[in-house]
Amino acid sequence: MRDSGYSGSRDSGYGRPRESEYGRPRDSGYGGRRDGEYNDRPPRGQYEVVPPSKVLGLFGVKQATEDELRDFLASHTKCFVSSINVIYDRQTKLPRGFAFVYFDTLEDSN
Repeated sequence: MRDSGYSGSRDSGYGRPRESEYGRPRDSGYGGRRDGEYNDRPPRGQYEVVPPSKVLGLFGVKQATEDELRDFLASHTKCFVSSINVIYDRQTKLPRGFAFVYFDTLEDSN
């Protein structure tokens, strides 16, 4: 009869960390994060205040071109847009769905 590798004892291994082939306890499997590594994050719902900027990120604008975004912003806002940078995929040359709008003044971006 061949040895199946099962020792027959149900409680062997329960309650203690499994050991690797090198005799050390195995990693817990959480990507190598240790306790306290992310404790410097703010509590949920509390975020740091971001300073005002002349750049506005637009996300979820699938297949939109620079001219279409410029026309949309001209019809819905009163501010002057200095430039628009639509982000394209390198391989397909299609818009990736987001763009950055640059304003001349800080007041225009608000």
